[in-house]
Amino acid sequence: MDPVIVRLEKAPRAEWAKHRSRAKMDLRCLLHSWLLTGKWYYFFLLLSETGRLLAREKYSAFAIDRVYANDPAGFGWLGRRLDRYLLDLPVHRAVRDRFAFVTRNLTTAIESQLDSGLATVSVVSVPCGLVRDLCTVYASLRLRHADVGQRLKFYGLDLDFEGRVLDEAQRRAQAADVPIQLVQSNALDESTWWWLHEQEGSLSVVNCIGLTPWLSPEELKSLLRRFAQSLCDGGYVLLDRFNRGRHSRLGEEAQIHACYHTNENCRDYIRGSGLAVQSCEMLGDGEGMGYLLRKLPTACA
Repeated sequence: MDPVIVRLEKAPRAEWAKHRSRAKMDLRCLLHSWLLTGKWYYFFLLLSETGRLLAREKYSAFAIDRVYANDPAGFGWLGRRLDRYLLDLPVHRAVRDRFAFVTRNLTTAIESQLDSGLATVSVVSVPCGLVRDLCTVYASLRLRHADVGQRLKFYGLDLDFEGRVLDEAQRRAQAADVPIQLVQSNALDESTWWWLHEQEGSLSVVNCIGLTPWLSPEELKSLLRRFAQSLCDGGYVLLDRFNRGRHSRLGEEAQIHACYHTNENCRDYIRGSGLAVQSCEMLGDGEGMGYLLRKLPTACA
């Protein structure tokens, strides 16, 4: 069955896209600001494909996918060299570590749920982006579980406020034969989770990667509580966060303003939601952290 896009949000607002709404300047204003402040050398970064994407789209699904692919490209020799420089930034090496963390732990979490005897294992990826991680995980699971296509159901949620992400995700999922329903929706809107509850009841796994760095503490706490309410007992959540690093200033010069939740604060938010940290893993050279969370039994929450 071809992946279908359900559009719960037919006209998403740009300010709901947290990675973009925190940027105060569009590309034209950004370039003008660099010129006025004497930071003309930043213009060279636009020779690289990654630099252009980051300046224009910030950390969009397409920009993150370029970091995952780790294939330098740009205008001429200098553009490719600058692209290599950007792709090798510590934060981007940590992003690729995150991809490895996700694919490994998401596979383990799904297999645990399959082995528990659940008739259907439902996995929500929010935001789903271009579904590179889900395609990788599903290919691995198919090698070890002959019936995984009948027992596993993916839901890929993304705001996709520019109308490009879910179409590309649909193309990739169809090519990889991934059993997925793609949903254009706002993860911070309660109606999204009511819709999922009507479709599946309790969820088995929530894969929330790439959203935390753009949420305020209150938004993150609320979302974690929503995950806990939506999961079955023993269900899993994958989560990430990033530290302020030595290259954060470069990001801020490009109008990329992330939220840097500390490990201590994240653990407080997790405990308060009814979830518990099962394991965690450092990303890069201390650039961030990946968490595998588990829902506590209702009587213990």
